[in-house]
Amino acid sequence: MTNKSFASCILSNTDEPDPSPNFHTFEAPKADQDEVLEQFSIDGDQIEINLSNVPTQTDNVEPKQKTRLELKVEECLKEFYKLMNETAEEQGLKMSHFNVAHGMHNDNNYSTAFDIAKLSCYAMTKPLFRRVVNEQVRECASTQVKDHVYKWENTNQLLKEGYSGIKTGITPSAGPCLSACTKKDGYNVVVVVLSCCSMESRWYEVPKLVNWGVKKIIKIN
Repeated sequence: MTNKSFASCILSNTDEPDPSPNFHTFEAPKADQDEVLEQFSIDGDQIEINLSNVPTQTDNVEPKQKTRLELKVEECLKEFYKLMNETAEEQGLKMSHFNVAHGMHNDNNYSTAFDIAKLSCYAMTKPLFRRVVNEQVRECASTQVKDHVYKWENTNQLLKEGYSGIKTGITPSAGPCLSACTKKDGYNVVVVVLSCCSMESRWYEVPKLVNWGVKKIIKIN
């Protein structure tokens, strides 16, 4: 990490089961129709995803009139942001404010390593969340395109080393980031690093912080 990097480490000696997908690759087939809705299910909860009319940086066309689905999504997102900030306040995230759900840069969306660590600990108390962030690969057959299979691959390389989550990220302002969770010497450990010097440095800096944190807590106890 560089001198501008930030890290936070939280440990507990609870006997919670090992936590457990933030997925970052998404291959969608091209569709002829204006709107394609895929349906997926997570533990019985049905989810619809609009795979069409997704703008790219190379689009030079006038934006289309918003569909009913897009308008409904906007309405739901406003309520979601409200719930996000209410939860942040309840969990004592004093230096955070959430204004987007996609994780990209927004001037009114900010946090700290310590706040994200506290939020990560709270999220890992949810069984479904633990299972999801621990998955390395997820495949799902399309309901709209015959024989097409969607594949999501988790970018958290530490899952291959026995870590149980949680989330990778990168933005121009925050740089390469990672919230990671593992169990070591009987302690559940959450480490958050922001503004790492490179994407790869996360995979060796976090284990160092885990070892350092556990040694400190053992010495204190």
